[in-house]
Amino acid sequence: MIHYNQEQNVFHLFNKDISYLIHVNGFGRLETLYFGEKLNDVSDILNARTLYTECTYLDKKMSLVTPTPSYFYPDTLVEISSHGIFDKRDAPIVIQHENGSYLTDFEYVKHKIYHGIKPLDGMPCLDAPLERKESLYNKENVDTLEIILKDITANVILHEYLSVYRDKNIIVKSFKIENKGKRIKLLRAFSMQLDLPSSDYYFHHFHGTQWVERQEEINKIYDGTQEIGSTRGRSSHQENPFCFLSKERNSLTDGEVIGFNLIYSGNWEMRVTKTPYDSLHLAYGINDDDFCFSLGRNESFDTPQAVISYSKDGIDGMSQTFHRLIKENLQTDKEREHNRPLIFNSWEGCLFTFDTKVIKSYIDDACKLGIELFVLDDGWFGKRDNDKSGLGDWFVNEKKINLHEVIEHCHERKLKFGIWFEPEMVNPDSDLFRSHPEWALGYEENKDWSHLERNQLVLDFTNDDVVDNIFEQMCKILDEYDIDYVKWDHNRILAEHFTANLPAEKQGEAYHRYVLGYYRLLSQLRIRYPEIFFEGCSSGGGRFDLGTLYYVPQIWTSDETDGASRAYIQYYTSLGYPLSTISSHVSASAQTTYPTKVDIALFGTYGYEMNPNKLSEREFAEMNRGTEIYHKYHDKAILNGTLYHLSNPLDHDEMSMISVSQDQSLAIAVYYEKSNIVMRMDYWKLKGLNPKKRYHLNLNGVDVPETYSGEHLMKVGYYLRDIFRRQNKTILLILKESNY
Repeated sequence: MIHYNQEQNVFHLFNKDISYLIHVNGFGRLETLYFGEKLNDVSDILNARTLYTECTYLDKKMSLVTPTPSYFYPDTLVEISSHGIFDKRDAPIVIQHENGSYLTDFEYVKHKIYHGIKPLDGMPCLDAPLERKESLYNKENVDTLEIILKDITANVILHEYLSVYRDKNIIVKSFKIENKGKRIKLLRAFSMQLDLPSSDYYFHHFHGTQWVERQEEINKIYDGTQEIGSTRGRSSHQENPFCFLSKERNSLTDGEVIGFNLIYSGNWEMRVTKTPYDSLHLAYGINDDDFCFSLGRNESFDTPQAVISYSKDGIDGMSQTFHRLIKENLQTDKEREHNRPLIFNSWEGCLFTFDTKVIKSYIDDACKLGIELFVLDDGWFGKRDNDKSGLGDWFVNEKKINLHEVIEHCHERKLKFGIWFEPEMVNPDSDLFRSHPEWALGYEENKDWSHLERNQLVLDFTNDDVVDNIFEQMCKILDEYDIDYVKWDHNRILAEHFTANLPAEKQGEAYHRYVLGYYRLLSQLRIRYPEIFFEGCSSGGGRFDLGTLYYVPQIWTSDETDGASRAYIQYYTSLGYPLSTISSHVSASAQTTYPTKVDIALFGTYGYEMNPNKLSEREFAEMNRGTEIYHKYHDKAILNGTLYHLSNPLDHDEMSMISVSQDQSLAIAVYYEKSNIVMRMDYWKLKGLNPKKRYHLNLNGVDVPETYSGEHLMKVGYYLRDIFRRQNKTILLILKESNY
């Protein structure tokens, strides 16, 4: 897994498929020699280095020295670029010293190699449980190289952690910065740098906005720097931390693909730079915009873990590796791996306008859809009849709703009960704000006004007193009422980031400390209430990231619920995240029919959200087809299956995916047509089936008389005879092994 050649000063991190090689050169700097497909013979690897014979520098004794190689030149592939010298690529770590100097240059001191992966203090990380009692986890499948370096001008120690998985093509990187000397300012604290010898890649990233999250964009790497990220205090609707490089423009099955993600929920940034020498430099981590972390003597800073996935088998190879990593090594709520409850959410049906009688009628009619959990969304607490008041006051509005009666009504119908919170927000019209206006971020910054988005402000989660107050309020509700599920919303960006909790010289720490407060509250609640199912949400998909998925099994993917838009949102989201994390509901949106919305929602966690009192018998029947599929096949084929992408809507007139059970006995495939192509022979080629097995097919609820071999369905395809009038409609194919 990790081998150190002491004679050559070369580290080799490897498993059966990948290799990562690092060299400690004669000046104590780390050169990145190689990252890619497994190298069995690395004896020639040093011959690939760039050497210089005409480079000089002036040492402190004023004597001229000619170094070979010149570690600081911009076409040398290095593990950690320096800042304030000749290398003008983005350095992952930038320090301002007490004298004002920005020179940041780390040289090798020593290293450690050990089994397992280190957990981070106060942050989500791979393989670590919520309550951490060990210093290393997953010693069976992970090895870690810890390289210890020291800044050349200050007593600052840098630990670089590089972990390689034995059972997955994954490299994990992070840093710890330890200050052993005078106070410093940490101006940049990225989690990783990766230098590649060629820039001949396409860069895939996922942009959007609310209701249109994670739309794929593919750019050929061009001269200069491409930069994506978020400065909104959350991972954001506008860009997602998941991105990847591909050799082929959009090949699902062939070619080299390198994927990236960050286990973090706040501001982040990825910078991709093509150098004048045609090499590629990537720097990735916490966004350094408005970031400045002050470290006194013996204080330290941990960066989030950055995850790199490598595939030589196209996009799906990278995608499936991320899916397995998230489910097996990241997510801590193992109780939700199977049999997620079929959810009905009240929000789109009634918004804020309801009482006990209305909600009980919703429960009665929702039962006709075969649901297992009823969720009362916004409006049950404080003085909350619209979005202008109540946030921060987490007590039941007993004049509006008898929550005990509602929960008892659920239990009489054998249903579980869930409820909505927005713990990080406050309305100015609330008891909490009137008592503690200084608990709102930015409130002390400008005495004349504060910008209200959605009529609310963000609570200052850098302040432990604020976090503790919200924790206590939520515990009172969760202790008194029999609640099985919590939907956790976050509906406003962190436009302000001034905190009355920190002195002037520490204001650049607010964004990061806020995220740590979010993690602390969520972690405390998960530990205290292990039986409660928590789901993430942020105006839909504004905080769909690995940091949140460490704590929750699924995230509300978008406030756009219509199948026509969700087909794209869910497809692109699934390139980086497993279907089991993609919360998806059938709603009353008008653009597509209920059968189409059912088929799209099945490729996620599945649920319902509308006014059930208004549904016709036909509509109940259309949705109960989805309920039947959900109860019979969803857990095995979708939640715990292997996903294959068949057709990317970015380049085609259709979106298509198939999810196959682990034993290949069951599969569900969806085909969504976005345009009305009337004359075309459609052979729907599938993937992931056992070529030697024969399969019974059910197409849109109708059994197909013939059985087909897996080989035929994958090489020839299934002929779609209905080629007319398919615009905004789906085809759902269920495949069962002939003796299933």
